[in-house]
Amino acid sequence: MADNAFVIDLGEKYIRIADAKLSNKKIEITSLAQTESSPIFYSVDNDKSIDAQAEIIGKLYGGLRIKKKDVNVIIPDTYSYSHILEVPKLNEKELQSAIRYHADQFIPLPIEEVSLDLEILNEDAASKKATILIVASPKALVSQIEKTIKKAGLFPESLENELSCLRRFFTERVNLSDGKPYLVINFGFNSSSIYFFDSQNHFLLSRTFKIGLSLIIKDIKVNLNLDDEKIAAVLQNTGSAAENSVNIDDIITPILKQFVEELNKFVLLAKDQYNFNFGKIYLFNYDFLIPSLPKKIESMTGIATTSVGLEQFIVGNPLVQSNKSQISSFIGAISGNFR
Repeated sequence: MADNAFVIDLGEKYIRIADAKLSNKKIEITSLAQTESSPIFYSVDNDKSIDAQAEIIGKLYGGLRIKKKDVNVIIPDTYSYSHILEVPKLNEKELQSAIRYHADQFIPLPIEEVSLDLEILNEDAASKKATILIVASPKALVSQIEKTIKKAGLFPESLENELSCLRRFFTERVNLSDGKPYLVINFGFNSSSIYFFDSQNHFLLSRTFKIGLSLIIKDIKVNLNLDDEKIAAVLQNTGSAAENSVNIDDIITPILKQFVEELNKFVLLAKDQYNFNFGKIYLFNYDFLIPSLPKKIESMTGIATTSVGLEQFIVGNPLVQSNKSQISSFIGAISGNFR
């Protein structure tokens, strides 16, 4: 990405903005902010939805000291389609033909209704094969986002999904491997994604499934009739001995069991394909709202689990310190600064 661009992560629950650069091989974060997103943005495509989201973005941007106008936009994995494909080394025309053929197999939309992008993950000279990542986004959504960003007085430079920018981030900027393969879980709002990296920090596999924070919030509301503010406090205190805390284990445990079932399916698939045992599971995104989540997942999977720690990779400053408890939730926005 050019130095004159910053990042907007258009999440389903929060819009996050980050401006960052490299400083002595570390990441220096110069701007960081978040606010609640329009709840209808991803479900309604009309002028009212665009205007509402643009106003939110404009206010959030206006409260920062960013003078840049160019923006790289990150969208949730759940609103795109991703597929890893191994193909023989082909010329450009043959590769485009192969991609369009395989895209038809995993995209539930007519090919003319999506924007396709590809990244070469690996090229093997011996086998004369290449591993590529295909990412597709609905053209209607791309157009909606472009209109929204322009309405906010900014200029969209690029758009990518979380998987695309996070793959780059963990393979090129933040190495979490301690000599063993590991999993990164993007604990999202309506959906979550799992990313698999080997011991050499190569990205190999991913999966997105529809379990996230919103399902937990919904069940707490139904069972305890609490408002959003009280639910946030309860989630922060769950698993702790905080005074007057509400025990919600009976409510969230069935959801976490479903979550872990999806995780176990992914682990079995990865082991079957690559015959690896995992060293750790790393969490980021909305996990900061449930501090006990890593410990709960670890107890259910038997795999050491922790939230992603960025301390050793970023330059410490007052901005980072003031956002210390939730800095990993900005990983999508931070990672988009490095292309």
